[in-house]
Amino acid sequence: MSEHLYSRFRRVEQLWIGGLFGFSALFILGLIIGKWPRYWAYIASEMTPMTWWESVVLFTCFTVTLLCAALTYIAKGWGRGTVVYAILSGAFLFLTLDERFALHERIRDGYLAPQNIKPLPWVGAGDFLVMLYAALGLLFLRYVWRELQLRRGAQKWLLAGIVLSIAAVGADSFDVSRMTLDAERLEQTIEEILETGAMLCFLAAFSLAASAIGQKLIIMKLAEFKQ
Repeated sequence: MSEHLYSRFRRVEQLWIGGLFGFSALFILGLIIGKWPRYWAYIASEMTPMTWWESVVLFTCFTVTLLCAALTYIAKGWGRGTVVYAILSGAFLFLTLDERFALHERIRDGYLAPQNIKPLPWVGAGDFLVMLYAALGLLFLRYVWRELQLRRGAQKWLLAGIVLSIAAVGADSFDVSRMTLDAERLEQTIEEILETGAMLCFLAAFSLAASAIGQKLIIMKLAEFKQ
């Protein structure tokens, strides 16, 4: 692949990732200003504009990882890479539905909290499902890491997403019933911003992966053409 075409790929990647983070920052700032001084109103609660945007980002992650699965299949056929990306796309679709329809909150409030299930002393009753999601993700991490070896930048974004996710899950795990109302609103606002940042990092990682696989396919086709 020519250096000129390679630089175009890089430029599109930079515009895409920069646009995602730039728009998100402006969107969140608009939500805060729009309800100031009730800065939390559009962010901290469930079924808000913030959760809508998070569901959009997660659905885009689903689309991009599904594209990665398709491109990997085209390049290599059925194999570990295709299966890994297919599982990832399914996980992101589930998380999209969970975010959009508050599924784990409904399970927590309707079934787990009334039973006062608390696996850890600082966790609110029934408020551990997100921790379970995170644990499953970490168990799957090494397979994802192998697939992203094709692009070091994707691995860096993945690591950033993991760090932000751990911070968000940690914030989510605390029992808000022990906090003052102001502290609860601040904590939940920070948690949602961390979650969004993590989602954007994951989207950046898999976008770079899709780009790298696409570039590899182009190189393969050019080699075939020359032969």
